Amino acid sequence: MKPLKIDMHFHVVGKGNDISQVDNNVFFYPEDNNLLLTQVLYKLVEEDLEKHGADLDQSGTIDTAEYFKLIYKALSTSKEIDGVVLLGLDALYSPKSGRIDKKKTDLWVSNRFLASEVKELNDQLIKGHL
Repeated sequence: MKPLKIDMHFHVVGKGNDISQVDNNVFFYPEDNNLLLTQVLYKLVEEDLEKHGADLDQSGTIDTAEYFKLIYKALSTSKEIDGVVLLGLDALYSPKSGRIDKKKTDLWVSNRFLASEVKELNDQLIKGHL
């Protein structure tokens, strides 16, 4: 049996802008902080994803569903890797109150959201290999 090749550092991105829906979508809203670093990184990631054909509906933006379709396509066609470890990202918390700092949180990939997406992605990959 050959060893599996797994990418252990695979970040999840998306375009949800309603923090109350974080268990249903990636929350990404850098506009409230408008940090130059965030803007530059976002632009670089979006350009790279476009090169890989992630803008499936040709809307000029890449939403969460399109990103997960790109992950499926990459995994189901790859000759180099057998799997990935998808990484979530927690919100920022106030050290004083212990509550989520909604103003400073630009990106949040909740564990509940990610668990649901991983299950769906695994189900699709298993069906595709049967």
